[in-house]
Amino acid sequence: MLYIFNNILSQKTHGLLKRGIFMDSKGKGLCLAIGSVAAMVGYMVWQFAVVGVDTAYDDVQANLIAAADGSGIMPVLVILIGVGLIINAAGLNGIRGMVGGTAESLGIFCVTAAIFMFVVSLGGIVAMGEVGSKFVEASDGATALATAGDAAGAGALAATATTIATAGGYTLAASTAIGQLGGLLFSIGFFAIGWAYKGSDIKGVLSFIPMGWLAMLAGAIGLVSTIIIANVVDIDTSNQVTGSAFLLSTIWAVLLGVKLIGEKE
Repeated sequence: MLYIFNNILSQKTHGLLKRGIFMDSKGKGLCLAIGSVAAMVGYMVWQFAVVGVDTAYDDVQANLIAAADGSGIMPVLVILIGVGLIINAAGLNGIRGMVGGTAESLGIFCVTAAIFMFVVSLGGIVAMGEVGSKFVEASDGATALATAGDAAGAGALAATATTIATAGGYTLAASTAIGQLGGLLFSIGFFAIGWAYKGSDIKGVLSFIPMGWLAMLAGAIGLVSTIIIANVVDIDTSNQVTGSAFLLSTIWAVLLGVKLIGEKE
């Protein structure tokens, strides 16, 4: 009897998974649209208001100071980016099966894995805020003691600041590496999703925009950025170009999400 029950439950669960994991069209659309917009807003605020476009990724002290200055809004950014990405992943997995095939499954899996890595890397953002505050405190203290003529005290605090900066450098390097790998997986995933949608008749809320080609464009830009620009030019330029790929993927998610919200089951 238990075997029969488990077999029936397995078949029901398999059917639900094929149809998109317990979500109707409105739920999928809301997750895609709201999640992607929230994550993009958080990402843009972090890049432009906290880090700044002129801060080089390998300038550890500048990054620590920027992170310390932005530590007040750090919790908000973590919520926007982290929760937004997770909600977006739920919507993305909810639409699995809309076109079907290997390309769609591979694409959604890669994007989901990338989102997991992005969420993990948020720990580095929080850590940089904490380390940055300690670095600024030690640096300012060393400067104040040096001005007061306390060379010994200033030297001790300067050494502390150097140690903190070294720890911040390791944190920044780890966060950058995770972000680059996540960006590569994200780009592969969106290119694969675009390939799957290219031959389908699925439209977004703006029917004249080809959803397949839009996703492929986002993926292609991300691939060029993470594979070529990051190695030939520099990480800073790569991050800016990858940001445009993220923006295109957000537009894709919003277009499809709004269309799904308006559909009736």
